[in-house]
Amino acid sequence: MKANNLTNLLSSFSKDEVKEFRKFLESPLHNGSGILLSLYDEIIKDYPAFVNLETRLNKIFSKVYPDKKVNDALIRKNISNLTKLGEKYITLLHFQNDEPRYALTKLWALKKRKLETLHRQSLESTSKLFDERGYKLEFRYFLNVEKSEHHTYIRGKIEDGNRLFPETSNSFVVYAFNKFVDMNDKIFSHSTLTGDHPEFYLEHLFNSIDLQKFASQIKLSGAEGKMLNILVMMVEMPKKENVNDKELFIKLRDAMYDYFLHINKETQLGYLVRLRCFCDVAFGKTDYEFWHREEFKIYQYMLENKIFEASYYKYFMLVWYRSIASIAIAVKEFQWAENFIEEYYHKMNPVERDGIYKYSKGLLRFHQGVYEETMKLIEEVDFVHFRLKFDVRILKLKVFYALGYYDNAKYILDAFRHMVKVSSEINENTRKRINLFLKYYVKLLRIKESANYYEAKLLQDDVKNNPNCEQLTWINESISDLIASAGRKKKVS
Repeated sequence: MKANNLTNLLSSFSKDEVKEFRKFLESPLHNGSGILLSLYDEIIKDYPAFVNLETRLNKIFSKVYPDKKVNDALIRKNISNLTKLGEKYITLLHFQNDEPRYALTKLWALKKRKLETLHRQSLESTSKLFDERGYKLEFRYFLNVEKSEHHTYIRGKIEDGNRLFPETSNSFVVYAFNKFVDMNDKIFSHSTLTGDHPEFYLEHLFNSIDLQKFASQIKLSGAEGKMLNILVMMVEMPKKENVNDKELFIKLRDAMYDYFLHINKETQLGYLVRLRCFCDVAFGKTDYEFWHREEFKIYQYMLENKIFEASYYKYFMLVWYRSIASIAIAVKEFQWAENFIEEYYHKMNPVERDGIYKYSKGLLRFHQGVYEETMKLIEEVDFVHFRLKFDVRILKLKVFYALGYYDNAKYILDAFRHMVKVSSEINENTRKRINLFLKYYVKLLRIKESANYYEAKLLQDDVKNNPNCEQLTWINESISDLIASAGRKKKVS
């Protein structure tokens, strides 16, 4: 019957807080159990050291439950419940003492309930509070947006069909807002996004105002002006009409690099990850060579400027290693990729690195046309990282295709399809991408086996209409080869 968490919590209380917490427990709003109040009255007798509490727990139980035998499970449950109430008490205490956060959350709550008169009154009082206290810029942004003539009431749900980043759309705008405004006190934490939190509210906010006009009204200069300019572009870039806009992307990229003089590497890492996302979304829509090359440049910049070292991870992450090696190979920077694969192998976790190393090496050898070595390497891959289960099978299918081992490919296709269908390790978007790859792969096999190369043009049109496909570059290159074969066949005949 351990009560360490509870005693550590209570030991942190001041004498006044000990009394206030008892009043908190007396309130039916927070605690509907008289048992917990009685338990607290007994336990607090050992405040502040609580050195004798463990030896007194049985006696305490008998006082709280005079008609019951000592029950370890019951007292543990009550101690746990009391600890949770203590955590709630200090959270509310901290929140009430944080005037800016309290004021902004109250604004959000009133707005959500459509209490517009109370919201308007609260907005005025909050503005005065900020004027008196001289609070930082991020609070000003929130108030300026709230008071903007472009925002009368938060609209309902965002039209998901008009948004990209289907899995991260909420975090995207919120992340941009947090980072670019440098919210060091994390008023709105992007790591805990739900529809019932102020973070989600901010995204609705950005969708209900004219950001360009908003930015012109703020009229910031220097580093702050650069930051706001980037924010506007970050929100504009994912829109469907802009997703392939190379000029806007380059403008955003250059603005970020210029702004990096004013911020630390940890924040730069967040920006560059988002910038890379734009390449990933645009890729497949138009000119995938351009977007692959831009993504590669971003990774080069991050490595050369040691941006990855700003992360909280002890080792170089496997997901970074996989992405960087893959994109370098995709743009045919083979020697650079070879150097990266070897150098950063030693920077990954020794327990996990062998599998991703052999896969990356195998992928490089495949693109260099050394298929036998590719097969040897990927046969030795252990699946420490879940994505390797899929990567290795896809690469194996590509090797079989290149070598003309069509029966071998068919042999593993059904099992791979089933694995993709039932796996809980991938999200639905990835599942769709892999299934599209398998669909087109089967069609490539049929065209190859039948030598009916004219069907390749029909397949090419199909792929253009469904660009959200795994291994899109390889699929397109394979189709182009088939079309070229059809041309050669026509000349011969």
